[in-house]
Amino acid sequence: MKPWMKRMTSALAISMMTCALFTGCLGGSEAPGSSSGSDAGKKVEEPIKMEAMATLKLGEKDIPVYEFKGEEPLPLEMSMMTVTPEAIYLIEHTHGKDDKVLGKYPYKGDQLTAREDLGEATSNVLTTDGKNVYFFLKGGHLGIYDGQELTKVPLSDNREGSTQVVYGSDQAYFSRSGALKTAGYTRAKIGKDGYTDPVLLLSQKEYVHKMKDERDEVSPKLIFADEMGFYLRWTARHGSKNGQGWTSPIYLYDKDGKEVRQLNPDAGVPDGTEKWAGKKLLVCTTKDYFCFLTTGAIRVFDKNTSAYVGDIKWAIDKRPVLADLGHFAVDGDNHIYFGIWDGKDKQQHIYRMDL
Repeated sequence: MKPWMKRMTSALAISMMTCALFTGCLGGSEAPGSSSGSDAGKKVEEPIKMEAMATLKLGEKDIPVYEFKGEEPLPLEMSMMTVTPEAIYLIEHTHGKDDKVLGKYPYKGDQLTAREDLGEATSNVLTTDGKNVYFFLKGGHLGIYDGQELTKVPLSDNREGSTQVVYGSDQAYFSRSGALKTAGYTRAKIGKDGYTDPVLLLSQKEYVHKMKDERDEVSPKLIFADEMGFYLRWTARHGSKNGQGWTSPIYLYDKDGKEVRQLNPDAGVPDGTEKWAGKKLLVCTTKDYFCFLTTGAIRVFDKNTSAYVGDIKWAIDKRPVLADLGHFAVDGDNHIYFGIWDGKDKQQHIYRMDL
């Protein structure tokens, strides 16, 4: 085992905190990208066995962590990642350079095969419905890749921006900027024709200004979407103009743009557990869990009961791993994929954690 892997394994193993058992699917060692179906007349593939590089304890459950490996190291640093059952997609760049490309890494189990270059991209959008991958190309086009062919659709004059597609569906949420009547946050269908049937949910002119006036909250960012709706992270200034005391509240909105609730990372957390209110957070949901992500840690809640499950922390060489927006992805199961750039070895590492 390589020294950096030992460090990773040790840090992961000793940094696990939990306060309750949870129910759910572990994913085990039968991996996405493999098939164990037994339809008559079809050749049955043996499940691909994956060896965990670390195993965490959450109550009585084992939480495996896998590293994806290929014949060659990954020399490019990622800025965004998304995952389908057949491939991992990374927007990559040479460290310190502005030029970016979309790389496709087909995989079976935890084994990566030869990288495919899908061309120039930006770091504005990379998302998937589980079949098609959507990303912004340089030159003002939406790229739609179905795993075999790339379709290019011109973006409109309304300047579509950050986009989150609900995994396993044709529903997308995206932003539009500017002073136009269409500016704000919009729901649409998405497919080979790009965005269709758009419905403006939160108007920039009305809703965003209302949040500023009534709550002193500004600069919303679309950070995730799922079957429940979409999630915006705001900057709450609390009357300060110089950044002191600012926080980053996150709100869930339903598919019609109605505010459902502000998300509380400390809800139901036992006494003595670190409080996360005020931290800069991201969110994601898996099949059974709701997760807050911050620098070096994930806080897990049961998706159905809202009960607190526990905290996962990890570090490499005592340096917390960043839960950056572009550096993690989910796949509709109880898996979270994340990337870690090893600045010492100049390599990108990709892992999957099975909750």
